[in-house]
Amino acid sequence: MNLKEIAERAAPIIFSHEGGYGSVNKNDNGALSVGRVQWHGSRALGLMKEICEALGAKKGKEILGAALYTEITAKGTSWGSRKATTEEAGRLSAALSTTEGKRAQDALALKDITGYCTHIKNLGVTDPAAIIFMADIENQGGAGASARIIRAAGGKTLDALYASAKSDKVFCKYTARRDAVYAAVKGYEERSDQMAVLIGHASIDENGTIQGKTPGDQTTKEICIREWYSKPWNVYLECLDDTLADKAAAIMEEICKNDNFGYSQPNRWKGFNAIVNNGRKVAGAKGDFDCSSLVLACYILAGLSIAASGYTGNMKSILLATGKFKAYTDTAHTGSSAYAKRGGIYLKESSHVVMALSKGSKASGTTSGASQGTATASGNKNYVGKGIGSATAKSNMNVRTGSSTASGSIGGVTKGASVEVLEILANGWYKIVWPGASCGYAYTSNAGGQYYTYVANGATAGNASLKPVGAKSFAKGIAGAYKTTTNLNMRTHPGVLKSENIITEIPKGATVRNYGYYTMVEGVKWLYIAYNGKEGFSSSEYLKKS
Repeated sequence: MNLKEIAERAAPIIFSHEGGYGSVNKNDNGALSVGRVQWHGSRALGLMKEICEALGAKKGKEILGAALYTEITAKGTSWGSRKATTEEAGRLSAALSTTEGKRAQDALALKDITGYCTHIKNLGVTDPAAIIFMADIENQGGAGASARIIRAAGGKTLDALYASAKSDKVFCKYTARRDAVYAAVKGYEERSDQMAVLIGHASIDENGTIQGKTPGDQTTKEICIREWYSKPWNVYLECLDDTLADKAAAIMEEICKNDNFGYSQPNRWKGFNAIVNNGRKVAGAKGDFDCSSLVLACYILAGLSIAASGYTGNMKSILLATGKFKAYTDTAHTGSSAYAKRGGIYLKESSHVVMALSKGSKASGTTSGASQGTATASGNKNYVGKGIGSATAKSNMNVRTGSSTASGSIGGVTKGASVEVLEILANGWYKIVWPGASCGYAYTSNAGGQYYTYVANGATAGNASLKPVGAKSFAKGIAGAYKTTTNLNMRTHPGVLKSENIITEIPKGATVRNYGYYTMVEGVKWLYIAYNGKEGFSSSEYLKKS
């Protein structure tokens, strides 16, 4: 198990003993502390600067007030002995509780905890459970405290370090916390293969029922990340496309961390519809899911061409029909998390479903490892790559066995998803690549040109004559060359997801350049970029600095 994985396991244990996202201690030993890890003094200031940059000046001043926002963003500000008034604490809490605030805290917390784990490992502690135990101490008391306790211990095992911490001159005052952390990690001692796989799931509403009368997560547990558990499951569905699986898992993580999304069976697709209507962005949307709609929605938003429907009783057949999943029913896969892969799905049919967010101890890089006694559905891929163009759905569309509405439906294309077109028929229907059909193709309607946007192979979407608006912000540190991680639209207006806003489509893997200019839209940084003689905005979520 690498340090990043150990840090990810340590994070929820440390968080459980610190504050919530919006917590503010107005005077914590001479200076204020903020957030879920209670960053103190100058570190609190550094976090708030990050949040202010993400919020932008307008939103930042609305939440914090002009005076506090200006103090945070000014050069030379020091919070070494800064305390907060009650009013300031309320404003800071509001900023910390925004989606931008939570993102900044999650990123900084993982960075800090990874640093703790690295320092502790460099001091000779190798057992993951012991590293987690000491990471909590380093978070509470600093690097000097963890080094002191390790030096004084009779060994570098979990038990030896636990005893040393309990007798330490400072940490003997915090025995309840030491006992709780020790109990949480004891089962991991010297057994890195047992470190729990994390999952994302939706389970129950704020009232302990399935109704979910109030949108959003009222308890922080309606939709959340937690350790893997056995339902027991009867099917494990492995996604054969690692890129798709990772993207779906990332969307799951983003939804789980956003309290705007909660649990409701009656309103199970409202969360998905809210995200779609928000330009397919999680930040800024609000609604509910149940367990199956959450898992299916994450894959749809990641690009899987299925309709926004289905439940635990039929989702296995829906996913297998795409040709992108393999089903395992043996106990090695369903009875433990050992073969879990990121994006993998644990299903108890007609009951419950969850998504794996990390990798099990026996999972290989591309397939989960078992070869016999498994059910597979790779699909008929004979037509993949042989199309004449691609079509992007303007709304959720049926896929049928023939080119009329009288033909049976065998799946669906979600709004915004693209399909490969083999032929355009005289009645306006498309013959498309569809591995889920035994013949390898199927049909979907574009009668009157109203349901899809079509781009022929070799053609470029967009209008190169369009001129972009100006960028609103500048940061020297973001300037440089970037590579696109998918086919990416360059737009005239940042965050406006309309076809008439597209200047050109940039192919995956292309190099673009940014000179430091950008605009924030609903928590997403849109970079002003130059590519192939054209300039415009593209989302930073699909650009990787090279």
